[in-house]
Amino acid sequence: MPTRLSALALAIATMLAALAPLTVAPADRTAVARHAEPTGTPPSATTRSGCRAEAARDVDAARVGLSDTVSVTLTLQGCLPKVHPLHIALVVDSDLGDAGEARRAQSALLDLVEAFDLPANPATRVAVVSFGAAVHTLSALTNDDQRVRGAIRRARGAVGDQVARGIDSGRRELVRGRQGLDPDWTREVLVLFSGADWESDTCVRALSAAEAVKGEGILLITVRSSRSFNGSVQCMRKIATSPRYFFEAASVGQIVHVFDTIRNQDDFSQPRAVGITITDTIAPAFVVDAASVLPPASSTSPDGRTLRWALPTTMTFPAAAITVTYHLRPLALGEWPVSLGATAAFTDARGARATIAFPQSSVDVVDPATADARVCPAARAAVPADVIAAALARPDAVSGWGLRCSANQPAGPTNPPRRSLRLARPGMAYHPVANGLVWGCGCR
Repeated sequence: MPTRLSALALAIATMLAALAPLTVAPADRTAVARHAEPTGTPPSATTRSGCRAEAARDVDAARVGLSDTVSVTLTLQGCLPKVHPLHIALVVDSDLGDAGEARRAQSALLDLVEAFDLPANPATRVAVVSFGAAVHTLSALTNDDQRVRGAIRRARGAVGDQVARGIDSGRRELVRGRQGLDPDWTREVLVLFSGADWESDTCVRALSAAEAVKGEGILLITVRSSRSFNGSVQCMRKIATSPRYFFEAASVGQIVHVFDTIRNQDDFSQPRAVGITITDTIAPAFVVDAASVLPPASSTSPDGRTLRWALPTTMTFPAAAITVTYHLRPLALGEWPVSLGATAAFTDARGARATIAFPQSSVDVVDPATADARVCPAARAAVPADVIAAALARPDAVSGWGLRCSANQPAGPTNPPRRSLRLARPGMAYHPVANGLVWGCGCR
């Protein structure tokens, strides 16, 4: 546990000073990844060390003319690491200074709870313990924001010197909370708020209780609420995991950064980096506009159809999106897949690898003359696909093509051409003679 505490404290302190540049993890420490989830929406894959990524393909048009182009975007979202349970014990002194200081300290505590954003972070739980002449656990670990706030407002009582018992009660709440969880994955913090002037023997007992907290691998932060300088200030510095974790109530905003780091870092010993290779093979019905490929492909096959991007990219929690885009020009009429297959291979910060397939998309390529035509849903459901394809290929062979919605009125925005392919008698079964396709104005 002390090793876990040291690593946690060192990482937080480093972040507060300056974040070190992220680097790509060595590729020689690899592990075989689990298969991509075949039914995932969107598709996803997870490495053995818990780095999860999702793949998506976006095509900007489902139907284009033969002379048009279509834009394709491949997106890799991740890594999405397993969330650390974050457990916090707020140990609050009944004596937070004079009336004004007590109000400010309580306000600082409530601001801190607001920064935890418990509704949006279900893995974060907070306990509240008060101490003075007696010790009271006002709230066990909970994710209920209102319950925590109510407990803080009730943290009042007779003034006393039971700080050691208060610290010990906070520690016990954290120990209970880790039951059934991976202790090396759970992040635990005890925050001591006090403004009292402690006697020397009170400090000795508090330091002993604090050593038990640190021995459990719990980060210990102390906050002084009173402006008066007294001997307990030096004691609170010693109680904290290190002097850098001693704060004034007025600077509670700095504590928020500590919790952000704890919550957002899934590995404190090394940066989270992901090396990505995206490979896409274009279908024969399309040709790539080479100038539109962004970022430029690292390599392209001799026939120009297989594009490969090698991206030594860094991804950080909670997620990062890596995208590549290109434009395709269709070569033939019909409905075609835009790709013969695309994959993304990535390596997480611990050297574990995974490969994920991008979903497939198709584009309906039509004659430019029918590019603005639509097939009514009822007709698409009732009419054979080859009949609809023939109608789109030879629109002039279907009744109504070339006519305006109102034949006796001049052409204009309020009198467009008939461009909706529908059944002559909507609501009735299709029959090539008795109830065939016609071009109409709108679907019904």
